[in-house]
Amino acid sequence: MVYRSAAIGLSLHRLERDWEGHSYISPGEAYSIGPRAYELAACGLFQVSDLRPELHEVFGASVPVFQTPEELGKLVRKYLADPVRREELARQQTAAVQPHTVQARMTELLEAAA
Repeated sequence: MVYRSAAIGLSLHRLERDWEGHSYISPGEAYSIGPRAYELAACGLFQVSDLRPELHEVFGASVPVFQTPEELGKLVRKYLADPVRREELARQQTAAVQPHTVQARMTELLEAAA
């Protein structure tokens, strides 16, 4: 319910390699998106994200990306001011995650295990 009442969702990925935070992930080193990207899209909420290569594989160009806090601020202001475009991209993001259900993942897992 919280996601659905928001105007924009932020999909942020951690930058620390370990819990102590002594080792950082280099830009471009991390590949995968986290579960929040799927959750936000499944709820129909428009999202922006920091850059992960898998993001483009799953969502195409429908998720705007940022690399700095300044870029994030610009994107948030831009899409808050353009609800029509925000809704259009949210629909694209939701459509992109339709094949990524628990049932589809379990089918892949069972086929691989067979």
